[in-house]
Amino acid sequence: MLLGSGCYRGTDSGNAADGGTGDGDDGSAGESDGSDTGDPQLPECDATLVSAETPLRRLTKVQYANTVADLLRWAIPGDADAIFEQLQPRLASIPDDVRVQPVGEHLGGFRRLDQAVQQQHVDTGYQVAKALGQAITTPERLAIVAGPCATDADTSNDDACIDDFIDRFGARVLRRPLFDDERAHYRAAFDAGGVSVGTPPEAFVDVVVALMLAPQFMYVVEHGQDPVAGVDDVYTLSDHELASRLSYHFWQTSPDDELLEAAANGELSTDEGYAEQVDRLLANPRAREAIAAFYHEWLWLDDVPSVGGLAEQALYDEFVGDTPIDASTRDNVVRETIDMALHYTFDEPVSMTELMLANRSFATTPDVAAIYGTEVWDGVGEPPSMPQAERVGLLTRASRLVNGTPSTRPIMKGVFIRMAMLCDALPPPPANANMSLPSLESEMTTRERIEAITEQDGSCKTCHASLINPLGYITEGYDALGRYRTEERLFDQQGQPVGSKPVDSSGVPAVTPGDETVIDDPLTLTRAILDSGRLSSCFARHYVRFSFSRADDEQADACMLDELTTRIDDDDPLIEVLRAVALHPTFRRRSFR
Repeated sequence: MLLGSGCYRGTDSGNAADGGTGDGDDGSAGESDGSDTGDPQLPECDATLVSAETPLRRLTKVQYANTVADLLRWAIPGDADAIFEQLQPRLASIPDDVRVQPVGEHLGGFRRLDQAVQQQHVDTGYQVAKALGQAITTPERLAIVAGPCATDADTSNDDACIDDFIDRFGARVLRRPLFDDERAHYRAAFDAGGVSVGTPPEAFVDVVVALMLAPQFMYVVEHGQDPVAGVDDVYTLSDHELASRLSYHFWQTSPDDELLEAAANGELSTDEGYAEQVDRLLANPRAREAIAAFYHEWLWLDDVPSVGGLAEQALYDEFVGDTPIDASTRDNVVRETIDMALHYTFDEPVSMTELMLANRSFATTPDVAAIYGTEVWDGVGEPPSMPQAERVGLLTRASRLVNGTPSTRPIMKGVFIRMAMLCDALPPPPANANMSLPSLESEMTTRERIEAITEQDGSCKTCHASLINPLGYITEGYDALGRYRTEERLFDQQGQPVGSKPVDSSGVPAVTPGDETVIDDPLTLTRAILDSGRLSSCFARHYVRFSFSRADDEQADACMLDELTTRIDDDDPLIEVLRAVALHPTFRRRSFR
């Protein structure tokens, strides 16, 4: 987004959902600074302070679908996949979760923070429950789901059969044993307000629907168990509540048999038993999916633009050259970044420093490998090294560099680093901002065009010239496909090449306020970000948001944020940082303030 005159001052944007960044570029500018780029020191840890909780955490679309799938696998393993496939059209109609940011931010965010409930959530919940209930109570399946007593000719065992089904199925759906009043409620649903006669399948369907529409199924409901000494209105979670919180955090689904058994046996109330389950869940492949979702949203990978148009438009043939890009390239560069992050989190656990300085390609497709100039990785052996020493870590991944035109996007690159890696607040663009892409000019580089529009005297200069653009210029040694370059090829407005000019990747990024150091390569910038200590605290804040489905509170979360930041600064493996959140006392408690 290129900004015209009248830039906005201020940072308070409310809890808005991110609808994408467009990408003519930007994210902000201000009449005066309007930003917060101080190097915040976390408040001192005070264990008596407690952050406000989300009253009821709605399951995300992914969590809900996973929960339905796992319920089917438990209830009727042989037919689960077929039934789940039949439910796909209904599950697809659940509203997509959108990324939500804390007040004062307008880009990035996490889907777990989206707690909006629409009529479509309710309607689809009913449709899924009804269809699932009907599917598992067909004559050939009811005996598997409810037991042979549900289909035999012996009526003397009907009451026990019905009650047993309500107990077993209900405990699985609600993720804990039923209370007596709940048993009575669901028995009344079976009896339809009267006295049951036999075990009609439609009555079982009524129970399934009632259970799957219960708040305890569609939300993470926590009542707490024992008050925490010395802290008002804060309670430890019960074992079953803790099992659900842990499972939805690391697996994005309901607890499995082993976790429910541990909860029933009181093992999660002990530090040893709880840690054992944390480690078990983290070691399961499902944890990779949840952590991949975190990396995807922390790194703004939803905003990676498509590059397919470059391959499809003849006027860009000269720019693309023999790099084999197509409509799938956008998804391939995103996958390569996620594969890198997961590899260094789970397969070869390293610290944040090592992740940011890693010089390996995780390209499993020819297009991304060609961008990097490496061999295609087989996904099993040692990933190949990048040919350029300065192509390291996250900042020079193709996902951070690609664009849908031959022009790079230095403003958006700078905004990402400033907000996602340094946690600086930048104001949103003003309503009258010029959101169009910078036009191709035969005699000007992308940097020169950006400077001409955003860095001349005027209201936008303060943010762009000092806080945003310099961070983006430092990766101008890579073109709009992410290929290394020392010169920028120039094109006219018809996409025809007209020459080239040397790349100027120098800038004063001001990673810490007042630092006037000139940096001209990504490796030096990465080291400056690491040395500042600001990435550590920023990463901690983002992971707390993801873990608790809420904004972080620098005062109330200070103890947890301090521990995570210290672990990152001490070069603990990232997997240990992620593990530390689940082991922190805050994760095992709930505030009712």
